[in-house]
Amino acid sequence: MTELLLVLFMAIPVFMVGVLTEDCLLLTISGVIAVIVALISGTWPLELLDLIGILAAYLAGLLYINKSKAAHKKLLAHLAGQSKHPL
Repeated sequence: MTELLLVLFMAIPVFMVGVLTEDCLLLTISGVIAVIVALISGTWPLELLDLIGILAAYLAGLLYINKSKAAHKKLLAHLAGQSKHPL
């Protein structure tokens, strides 16, 4: 159970940077920092779990950013009258 909490402790901040900033560069920077901290602070099996958690959080953050940008473009197109279909 403790290992899961440590993985979440490493992964959640990476995902939250993606959600709060919606910036791929900041998401990547936070992911790199999290990987460095995980490699410095852990033992081998825990490092592997941390890296898997960080990768999952990074990919989830990218997915969120891409969906958010697509939704913004769709909304702007609708408001500009370029789209005939309702949201």
